[in-house]
Amino acid sequence: MIAYTIVGTNNIEKAAAFYDELLSLAGAQRAIDAPRMIAWGNNPAAPMFAIA
Repeated sequence: MIAYTIVGTNNIEKAAAFYDELLSLAGAQRAIDAPRMIAWGNNPAAPMFAIA
């Protein structure tokens, strides 16, 4: 089973703002907020989407 997907970015702040808005429409919220990686999810036991 796939647990997460990571997409690379050159501007994590700009990408985070975009994905905060987009993924909130699906009910996802930030699950990990580290300086070089941010991940969103609906449930800690479910797959997550991340940028790095």
